[in-house]
Amino acid sequence: MLINLLTKKAIYVELYTTFSVLGYSLLPFVFLAAGSLAFTLHANAVGLAIALAVVTWATISATRMFEYCFDMQD
Repeated sequence: MLINLLTKKAIYVELYTTFSVLGYSLLPFVFLAAGSLAFTLHANAVGLAIALAVVTWATISATRMFEYCFDMQD
């Protein structure tokens, strides 16, 4: 509903489109979880930096996809 309110054109955003964009953007968390099985990420600064990079990457990719797909550059 929030994405529908943010679009400036009369574009109706379907729920499955939102799930698709967010699901693709959350893919880096799958890689982080797989990496945490092999390495301890919570005990050192390197793990914290990797987790922060994954959160940043997921946020930026979701924002850019919503902007591009629904013409929300403003």
